Amino acid sequence: MRTSAPHDASPVDPASATLDEVLGLLEQADLSATELRVLLAVRECREATIAELAEVLDAYPTEITRAGRRLAMRGLIRWHHGGRPAHTLLGATAAGAATIEALLMPLRWAFAPMVEAHVDVSRRSGILAG
Repeated sequence: MRTSAPHDASPVDPASATLDEVLGLLEQADLSATELRVLLAVRECREATIAELAEVLDAYPTEITRAGRRLAMRGLIRWHHGGRPAHTLLGATAAGAATIEALLMPLRWAFAPMVEAHVDVSRRSGILAG
C-alpha cells in the first residue's frame, strides 16, 4: 500500500479537489444519491408528496419512500403519513437543511469566482445595472 503521493504527481485540479471534498462530505453524511436528491428537493419546495417527488426526480415512488423513511429516521426530514404516496408529505427539518448547506458550501466557494466573473462581464456589457 502506497503511503505517499508519487513524486511526479501533477497539482490537483481545483474542480477535482472540490468534487472530492463534496464526495467526502457525502460519505460522512452517509447519504445515497436518491436520499440527497430527495433532501435537495424538499429543501427547495418546503414540502412535497412522495408522488410529486417521484415525478420531479424521475424515480419510482418506492425509491422515494425508502429514501424518505431513512432520512426521517435520521431527523433530516419530517414525514407526514397520509396513507397513500399521493397523500404522504415530506418536509425538510433544520438538521436536513444544515446537512445540505454543509454539502453545498464547498461548491459555492468553488463557483464563486466564476459567478463573480460572469456578473462583472454582464455589468460591463450593460446586461446588469449597478
